[in-house]
Amino acid sequence: MGHRSVIGWALTVALAPLLGACAEEPTEQPADARLGQAEQAIEQDLWIPADRPSAPPLTLVWTTTIGTPALLTSLSVRVRNTTPTLKAYTLQVKSFGLDHRTVTRSLGSFEVSGNQTATYSIPLADLPIKSVSHSSELTVEATLTHEGQPLVLSTPSAFVHFASAGARAGTVYGFDALQDTFKSGLIGDDGFDLEGTVLVGSNYLDIDALREREGLVDPDLGPVYLANGSPDWPLEAPPGGWYGACPRWVTSFVDDSNGDYANGLPIGAAWARAEIRKASSGICASVDPSDCSTLVWAGRLDDVGCARFNAETSTTYFIKVYTDVGYSPSPQTIPFLSRSQVKLCPAVDSNPEDCEVQALVRSFTTPASSITTSWPLNLPPSQAGNAGAVASRLLALDDLPNGKYDMLVNKGCPDSDPDTPATDSCAAGDTVYIGPQAPNSDVPADVHWKNVIGHELGHTVQKKVIGYLLNTQKWCFSTGCVPDDPADPLSCHCEHIGTVDSINQLHCMQSSERTSAANVEGFGHFFAAKLWNDPTESDCEYNYYKEFRNDDGSKTFPPMELDCRSPAKWRNNHCFNAERGTEYDWMQFFWSLNTVGANKISLNEIGLIHQTACGGYCTEGGVNGEPHNFDMTWTELHDAAALHYGGLNEVHVIYLRNTGDAFGVSELP
Repeated sequence: MGHRSVIGWALTVALAPLLGACAEEPTEQPADARLGQAEQAIEQDLWIPADRPSAPPLTLVWTTTIGTPALLTSLSVRVRNTTPTLKAYTLQVKSFGLDHRTVTRSLGSFEVSGNQTATYSIPLADLPIKSVSHSSELTVEATLTHEGQPLVLSTPSAFVHFASAGARAGTVYGFDALQDTFKSGLIGDDGFDLEGTVLVGSNYLDIDALREREGLVDPDLGPVYLANGSPDWPLEAPPGGWYGACPRWVTSFVDDSNGDYANGLPIGAAWARAEIRKASSGICASVDPSDCSTLVWAGRLDDVGCARFNAETSTTYFIKVYTDVGYSPSPQTIPFLSRSQVKLCPAVDSNPEDCEVQALVRSFTTPASSITTSWPLNLPPSQAGNAGAVASRLLALDDLPNGKYDMLVNKGCPDSDPDTPATDSCAAGDTVYIGPQAPNSDVPADVHWKNVIGHELGHTVQKKVIGYLLNTQKWCFSTGCVPDDPADPLSCHCEHIGTVDSINQLHCMQSSERTSAANVEGFGHFFAAKLWNDPTESDCEYNYYKEFRNDDGSKTFPPMELDCRSPAKWRNNHCFNAERGTEYDWMQFFWSLNTVGANKISLNEIGLIHQTACGGYCTEGGVNGEPHNFDMTWTELHDAAALHYGGLNEVHVIYLRNTGDAFGVSELP
């Protein structure tokens, strides 16, 4: 067995009332207040150690300043090879705009030597979409082979519009200017009046002529990106009917995977707040289509991101989807059991009150006959959509603890610890801070790494069900603590994590850590894996966002695909210490414990076991002001499970014990 001591069974009677209270959840509380006693006791200034991704093998960044509007004839992009070996790749210019179409133009195949850069000029006259009526999104993408799989990397988004379709110069700007200066992307006088040209083969065609040739006769509203918050009017249940409108988040993640839900395909906007509006006749000159339409329904999309209603045939509607995702047994019910408001922040040094819920809009026209159907409607791609997709995946989990899971996108961790860069992501209280692209860095912003977002949400979940496993001893990832034990081999250090891009070396997947620290960070990785993998399948893939040290001393740059189901036993095989653990092993342990087998243990039960080990909720003040042992050992966790379930031979206790042994988190080598 992977434990050393036998618990004192006399404690069972003493703790039984406490455990009963932990398991009981009041039903009359408003959902936003139903955060659990563990979280209510947490001080808001207690932070989980912050983190951010390392550079992928290639990075792409505009060397032309993208921000305030500027009339330009070309843009320059720099490709940096962050590895020591030559990289071959293809480049393409990618435009999104007009009638929500994406068009690309190939730039060719290239190579760049190890640790070198290459710069390319992009003439605006050659963009695949030259939009006059609306802003179009512009990126440059590099595709290379990474660990045997294609990897697509991109510049940050720039936005462009032209004075005329034949112009060779365009006005270029960033997202903040798009919303503040250019009416959220509507440049012309009518949102339905599309004007511009599209590259088809080697020629440009007028968008109206192209749509007629393609048989697209229904009007289409060009893309707009609204920052107008979430309305406060009452929500209704979807009325039901023959037509199903199913908006989907379009994402752009560096760590996409063919083996999980984020495989490059759009993700249903499950539980998102939405409105369906009937378009008014005539010109829609307002930046917000709500001003030229009639409200048909306002509520929450269902668990797959759809709303059915009895639409009129051959009629144009809008669907307006907010980055405000909430779940309750009935989608229209307020208060919510769980809610995630995603707010986009305008700048690195912005205040939280400057961050706003976003709204993405898509028009659609119903068919001429009322045949029951569902229509997928891809929303405009955006950073807010990336985080919205994570929020929808989050609330789709069947064992998610009730509460709030708010996200501030492009807002770095407000922790004052000097070891924590201001652009790192972290979790505190109800809020996850998703760090921006660091100044003078070409590493993609954290919102483009699904597992960074998921990892920080995992910390929020763990605090709701457990409390705070604060680790005040060394190897604790804060000022004055030693990140790596000098006695451990390099295979259990973080020295291989690059610091050139402001990536901290405080902890990593392979580092030997105090058990409680490995528990906390491993849980974050596990939860990110849980968001994007199907537990009913026989595998689990996790794309790690930092460098991974291989046994031969080389390192693999992110994203590094790790198996989150088959035991690695990294600590046991590289640096065994019964009082330590690695994030890698604890990630796999929690995955198996929570998702695999007949005796798997729910998140709530995992929380209650930890609470038992703490003698109550794991908070800084302990129980009734008495501090507890924050550095929770495996023995204490195992014995707490036996106490919680009523005996060493209870099936869940046996499963926890065997799983701990199998994955190298117990005290056995």
